[in-house]
Amino acid sequence: MSKLKQIKKIWTTFIKVFSITFFVVAMLVLIVAVFLVISDNRRTAIFGFSFFIVVTDSMEPRLQVGEFIVVRATDPLDLEVDDMITFWHGDLLITHAIVEVQSNRVIARGDKAPAHQTETVYHDAIIGRVVAQSMSMGVAVMFLTSWQGLVLLIAVPLLTLLIYEAWRLKLKIKHKRESLQSPQESPEETPKNDENF
Repeated sequence: MSKLKQIKKIWTTFIKVFSITFFVVAMLVLIVAVFLVISDNRRTAIFGFSFFIVVTDSMEPRLQVGEFIVVRATDPLDLEVDDMITFWHGDLLITHAIVEVQSNRVIARGDKAPAHQTETVYHDAIIGRVVAQSMSMGVAVMFLTSWQGLVLLIAVPLLTLLIYEAWRLKLKIKHKRESLQSPQESPEETPKNDENF
């Protein structure tokens, strides 16, 4: 195999792998972002998991503003002191740490709040325990839910596909030209007749 063909094959493989990987990752992040928008102010969960973005600094340093958190529905009787939980407080969703467990409720407080500033949270208001967190996922979700992120989500795969298809078309045209220009057996020239009629 010639070196040029090897380079073409590597380039083609790279473009395909990059496009597929980018598309899959972008779709996963977009699905989570759409779920976040849809589930805003609703008790929506997928297989017992809910997803949120931290919007206040009440739990710093454990949770930063903009951080993505995964909350798993948990039996309130299984909760322990220092678990981070997400719960309803009126129409607001709040994530705080448990400082005391009681029979039908827990006492929760933000890490940044003074010791006396606690909230009583009844079991029916608890959505679940925070089981995972990611700042990079939070940044990605917030970006992809912006108009710039949506444009990028559409433009990058489309541009990659267009470049790949243009490159393939160029190769086809080049091969066609080469096949037309390759030396072919030309028909023997017929001798010219010098006779004039």
